[in-house]
Amino acid sequence: MSDARVAMPGQPRNAPCPCGSGRRYKECHGALDAPSFAVDWGIRRRNVTLAAALVAQKAGDIASAAAAYREVLADVPDHFDALHMLGVVLLQDDRLDEAETLIARAVSLRPEVAAAQQNLAIVRQARVIAADEEAICRAVLPRLARLCVDPVPPLLSGVSQGDAVLVVFAGSAGDVALAQRIAAAAAASGLSGCMPSL
Repeated sequence: MSDARVAMPGQPRNAPCPCGSGRRYKECHGALDAPSFAVDWGIRRRNVTLAAALVAQKAGDIASAAAAYREVLADVPDHFDALHMLGVVLLQDDRLDEAETLIARAVSLRPEVAAAQQNLAIVRQARVIAADEEAICRAVLPRLARLCVDPVPPLLSGVSQGDAVLVVFAGSAGDVALAQRIAAAAAASGLSGCMPSL
């Protein structure tokens, strides 16, 4: 990050400093003993890009957020906030290897930032969980394969006139649509008395 001061007239003194340091404005570029401010347009542009990235990330637009964080890193490869938050975005996208690399790099730059340390621990725990899930799937799925039917039989296959059909719904949002499909399948098969009760 550049040492140049950012002129921010009217900046609230307790708000985060717009330079991205993570400190309050009054403790950073707004300190009473700070030298006269000079505008650093590169810092200002990066701050705008970081703010847009965070808005996109909070809105769930992780592709736009990642692109904006990468834009900042293209300008300043060791930008702590961009490294850290791009790592968080990649964690959200389940790209754990890249996430760990970026957040670990951010932590090496500013090990005192607890949030980055916590996010690094979350990524590492997610990797352990992912490895455990894979091991469980490799052990269990082959045993379940014999219970699977491929292809799935049509609704009401094997049901004849006079057979009783009991359909139990669990109360999920898809119940109405499933009930309508069962009724349609019954009508197509010439079965009577198989109307969904909704």
